[in-house]
Amino acid sequence: MTTTVWDGVTRTLHWGLAGSSLAALGTGFLAPEWWLPWHVAAGAVAGTAVAGRGIWGLFGPGPARFGAFVLHPRAVWHHVVSAARREPRAHYGHPPAGALMAVLLLVVVAALGVSGLVAHGGREDLGPLHGVVGGAAGAGAARVHAWLAWGLLALVAGHLAGVAAESALSRDNLVRAMITGRRANAPAPGPAERRPARPRAALAAATGLAIVAAPFAVGHPVTAGRAVSPTHSAAVAPTDPAYKKACDDCHMAYPPGLLPAESWRRLMANLDDHFGENAFLMPGTKEKVRRYLTANAAGTADTEAARHFRHVDPAAPLAVTETPYWRRRHAGIAKARFKAAPVKAKSNCKACHRDATSGWFRDAAIDPPAAGGGPPRKQ
Repeated sequence: MTTTVWDGVTRTLHWGLAGSSLAALGTGFLAPEWWLPWHVAAGAVAGTAVAGRGIWGLFGPGPARFGAFVLHPRAVWHHVVSAARREPRAHYGHPPAGALMAVLLLVVVAALGVSGLVAHGGREDLGPLHGVVGGAAGAGAARVHAWLAWGLLALVAGHLAGVAAESALSRDNLVRAMITGRRANAPAPGPAERRPARPRAALAAATGLAIVAAPFAVGHPVTAGRAVSPTHSAAVAPTDPAYKKACDDCHMAYPPGLLPAESWRRLMANLDDHFGENAFLMPGTKEKVRRYLTANAAGTADTEAARHFRHVDPAAPLAVTETPYWRRRHAGIAKARFKAAPVKAKSNCKACHRDATSGWFRDAAIDPPAAGGGPPRKQ
């Protein structure tokens, strides 16, 4: 004999959260950086599922409600000890340890969503928080996001182990129960688990949340490039006509944020031996270009690239492709790939970065040509 325990909304939100979380973990840990839009999309679905589960935890039927969760530390400990002794006590809905795990998973996924939004807005200047948070805040949020992702992996492993153990002890396939909604060997529900659902209240709460969230989501695509935001007030893309004219004849006019001011000064002081070429400029033009480059050098713009490119290799302080950051980000790419068409040289940033001339170098704008070699290494 089986008993219906889990309603359709609970099951749909459970599997939606599980699938989107696994997709986000996979694209975050394993996929190359240009999969960032898919990672963000998976995170958005997970965040929506968490919000839905939170609402349903307040207004859903008894077993789905947070009010039916037994979270007291003593109850959780007693449940774990009983399971270890193979003396399980049957539970209609979530057992204490399972309830605690469900809450932890929801909290961690929610925290991942918040930290991801801050990181996306600060590092990439994209998403609902573009122009609201700065690069330093985005970098800090990215670190927290990474730690939380490892924490989520540990929780998922613990959750799977707990489900397997509880299924064996209760002689009830809990995975199948979350698919069908029906459990075998389920005891009678307690008072908290008999409460009926309040779908109208849940719908009203979901509608209100959607109305509040809509202005932040509409008009803020996660993949499209954007102009420099108010937070990032310093120049990012090359804008000086004299500099652009002097450089575009031979190569792209590199954004000034790719080298620190001292490197630009040294480079401009020795134009007669500019990487093996004579890059002569008239004195007036040369001084104007020098002032422009040093005024907008690495560290002056609040972008991920400009912050990292402040640090150069003392042995090659004039080469962007010899900076520690550039080498780390391109460490997984075969050398032959740089020599093959259409790249042909490490310095040809435009071959892989659609937004290279803008100075942003967003992860979502990486479009490497098909060839051998690995993707850029994750940071």
